[in-house]
Amino acid sequence: MERRQWFQADLNIPRDEYAELLMTWNPKTLDNNWKSPETDYNKLTDNNKKEGNFFLNVGPDGNGEILKASIEILKELGRMINEN
Repeated sequence: MERRQWFQADLNIPRDEYAELLMTWNPKTLDNNWKSPETDYNKLTDNNKKEGNFFLNVGPDGNGEILKASIEILKELGRMINEN
């Protein structure tokens, strides 16, 4: 068992899961390597079953705007959550 998992299990600490909509933490205008809504939905539901915390990084671009692709993915993710 990985040391962090052992430590969390031993102390009964909730699991933390960190995810981002892109394959990187830093959104760039030319970066089109988006994860599918299904990928983050599966991470969310898996972590929820383990009673953990799920952090989804949705960062703005250099002008402080949320990218249109991020908004579309979040809408789809919300739809999937509402359906299930």
